[in-house]
Amino acid sequence: MARQEKVKEQIVYPAARRQELVEKLHGRTVADPYRWLESDEGAECAAWLAAQDDLLATQAATWPQREMFHRVVAELAGNGAVAVPAVTPPLRRAGRRFFLHRAPDQELPVLMVAEDGEPPRALLDPLVVDPSGRTTLDAWRPSWTGELLAYQLSYQGDERPALWVMEVAGRRVVDGPLVPGRATPTAWLAGDDGFYYVTLSRSRGSGAAPQRQVRLHRLGHDSDRDAVVFETCSPQLSVKISPEGRWLMLSCAPGAQSGNLLWLAEVTAGQEHVLRPRLLHDGSADGAQAVLTFGPGGRIYAITDAGAPFGRVCAVDLADPRAPAWRTLIAQDPPAVLTGCVPLPALGPDSDSAAAVARPTVPGPAFAPGPVAASVPGPALPLESGPVPGPTSAPGIGLDTVPGSTSAPGIGLVPGSGSGSEEVYLLLSRSRHGAAELSLHDGEGHRIAEVPTPGPGSITRLTAPAHGAAEAWFSYSDFVTAPAVYRFSLRDRRCHPATSATTAVPAPATPVTTAVPAPSGSVPGRVSGLAEPGQPPPRIRQITYESLDGTPVRMYLIAPAAGPYASGPRPTLLTAYGGFGASCLPAYSPTILAWVRAGGTYAIANVRGGGERGTDWHAAGRGLNKPNAFADFIAAATWLIDHRWTTPRQLAIKGASHSGLMVAAALTQRPELFAAVACSAAVLDMVRYPYFGLGPWWVTEFGDPDQADQFDTLLGYSPYHRVRPGSAYPAVLLISPHHDARVDSMHTRKMTAALQHATTSGNPILLRYEEGVGHGPRAASRWSALQADILAFCAAHTGLGSD
Repeated sequence: MARQEKVKEQIVYPAARRQELVEKLHGRTVADPYRWLESDEGAECAAWLAAQDDLLATQAATWPQREMFHRVVAELAGNGAVAVPAVTPPLRRAGRRFFLHRAPDQELPVLMVAEDGEPPRALLDPLVVDPSGRTTLDAWRPSWTGELLAYQLSYQGDERPALWVMEVAGRRVVDGPLVPGRATPTAWLAGDDGFYYVTLSRSRGSGAAPQRQVRLHRLGHDSDRDAVVFETCSPQLSVKISPEGRWLMLSCAPGAQSGNLLWLAEVTAGQEHVLRPRLLHDGSADGAQAVLTFGPGGRIYAITDAGAPFGRVCAVDLADPRAPAWRTLIAQDPPAVLTGCVPLPALGPDSDSAAAVARPTVPGPAFAPGPVAASVPGPALPLESGPVPGPTSAPGIGLDTVPGSTSAPGIGLVPGSGSGSEEVYLLLSRSRHGAAELSLHDGEGHRIAEVPTPGPGSITRLTAPAHGAAEAWFSYSDFVTAPAVYRFSLRDRRCHPATSATTAVPAPATPVTTAVPAPSGSVPGRVSGLAEPGQPPPRIRQITYESLDGTPVRMYLIAPAAGPYASGPRPTLLTAYGGFGASCLPAYSPTILAWVRAGGTYAIANVRGGGERGTDWHAAGRGLNKPNAFADFIAAATWLIDHRWTTPRQLAIKGASHSGLMVAAALTQRPELFAAVACSAAVLDMVRYPYFGLGPWWVTEFGDPDQADQFDTLLGYSPYHRVRPGSAYPAVLLISPHHDARVDSMHTRKMTAALQHATTSGNPILLRYEEGVGHGPRAASRWSALQADILAFCAAHTGLGSD
């Protein structure tokens, strides 16, 4: 205690004026003493932020492991990470393949293009556009011929990109900029002469709800005259077009990961500006989601969780394409969650395309269109969005049985059937207790074979060529395997590694021929170089614990196999996501490996509100049920302490975005459980969140504070409102990007002031305020520096590395 008292005397927090502001809301008295910090304009706030920077610098200089973590995280991040990938599966258009690639010494991924038979070349490098690294490539989509590319660039993380069109052969800009208001999907017409895109209404009356529109842009025409073909008041709107350009899918939803409305419109040549969309699916009442995927021979499939919380695949009959008429081809398979489905032609060409991403070359600088044009304000991406339907998105993590099946090449395939004239097959990816599965089905949905997977980790970005190739591509990674790209061949029903040789990512040299079963206890590392040289790889376990109401919850434990903390309690870092149906599945993480390399345990709890057990698991932790997610997280902490994995003096928690809300709720409910808390880009004022950033999009996830019953729940766990003066809080590091277009930085400013005023423990309450970045992508060095600072802070306050 003497040491803590000494630290307390040394910390003088920047003065923050307290307002006597009290409101009566739904009969409850609600104080808001730091409402003035909702705006960062003005000299008072600027001076306060500058003083916070000085305090952080002083404290960070005392973190013993800071230099080490900066070095190790940067080294491990060279292999790729969720936030800054090393290489992505290619998107094939005619004779070209497009993919992102980042070498270990590159700050941002570069968009590459590969011609058949030619080495890849750099097509668009954000650092050539802006050497400062503050301009990011938010979205891109080649035309069906591969001759043109629509791409979107934003600046300083504002997520309000400018949209340009490039001629691929000569890297010459031929159109733009358009200003859609946020990153928008583009749906190219078959003739390459234009595309559909999503934008904000450009003329709305004062006080009117923002209108989302689908517009048709003709290349070379004034975008102000683009025809509006669809409108909705829903904040989320996306479009997708069939490869032959006949069918346009439109999906809109009232919020992130909420039930959607799905429309289908026929596109007539010469009348592309006239659409008559037909409503196929309405999930507004039950929260069900559906999306269409287009297959060979004009087939259309629906992937939905309607009536199937783990996901099912249906055939859509164009004679009656409405949801009640959908025919289930592949039923749900609990507890495995459907994460992807691609149709493949039975005997189409199987390209020998592993080389397409194998040897990238960069002949000269990629094209730079000059300064990014100013774009109009508008909503950005959701707090944490996943693909529709199904919540497996964002950072992923998992581990259990993968049904083994070794199919010998040459075994005949059962012809599929359907509305088209071609035979077709369906390749499905599922996640069973976090372990990836691949299965091959015929056109009627009958399972033909289990496809051996690279390991018990995560399969993401499952894609197939638009025209005719009997292959699919995906990314694979797990806790000890850096991201790698694989190609599935229908001819031999195997997955072939196709990782770029320049990424320094180890990959097997032969096709995957046997499934890798997940162990019941621990899994040895399978990739050399990721553990400390000369040391065994981490031990990985998946355990089940009971939450406060008896609900079983799974948790991953990644721990060093040897070292000073190999047995008995040790410094532990716990995290969870628990929102928007996003799943935490096994994925390569420099953050995890750096912490474990230093001797700590890393724990990931799959709490309610996520998607690890389907949409029912999400529903159990959303809206009025949101407190269940926090209860699950607190139960994970107590389990770790009760089972002697750690102690309260050695336990740190961290989270970003919704995960940041998770750790802040735990901090304010059970501060005595934790030694350190790192909370980044989080929603923390649950009473006023709908007024800022993308808050209106999240009402379906959190609840509406204008409704009395929902207000009581929100106020009950709102971290900002649960801060109690005179409480002994642990060390807290609050982080906010200044230009966060999703979660306004006001949340972090108010929470920082409240905690600094309230705490009596002597443990530091710090603010790390980041300029020039937003909620989403950032340069690799900035990502690594942030993660390293979080680890160094947690290590300093849990004793990691002190022995």
